[in-house]
Amino acid sequence: TLQESVALHVCLGMVGSLVFVTLLMLGLLLASVRDMRQDEGFFGQPKPTVWTLLFDLIFVAPRVAAALAIGTVLLGVIISMRQFATPPEPDSEVNFVIGPDGRRIDVLPPRPWLQRVLGYAIWLAGIGLL
Repeated sequence: TLQESVALHVCLGMVGSLVFVTLLMLGLLLASVRDMRQDEGFFGQPKPTVWTLLFDLIFVAPRVAAALAIGTVLLGVIISMRQFATPPEPDSEVNFVIGPDGRRIDVLPPRPWLQRVLGYAIWLAGIGLL
C-alpha cells in the first residue's frame, strides 16, 4: 500500500528537508538584504564592496547551499525512514488463528501510529484535492 511504500517515505523526507532549507536560505537572504540597506555591513562589519558580494554570490553561496541541501536531504531521508517505515517481518514464530474457511491468519503487530497518521494525512490531502 501507499502507507508502506519506502519510496514515498524517502520522497517525503527529501521534499520536507528541501522546503526547510529553502525557507532557511530565504530568511538569511532577506536578513542580509535588510542589513545591506543600513550603513554597516553584515552583523556590524564594514560594508562589503560590490566585488566581494559578486564573489560570494558566484563562488561561495552555491557551494554552501549545495552542501546544506545534500546534508539536510540525507538527514530528512534517514529520519523519514526511521519514523514512517514499516517494521520488518518477525523472524521467529508468529501467533496465528485458523479462519472460518480453514486458512491460517497470522496475528502481526499493528502498524506504527506515525504511519497510520501519515496514511490519514495522505487520504485527507486526496479528499482535499478533489
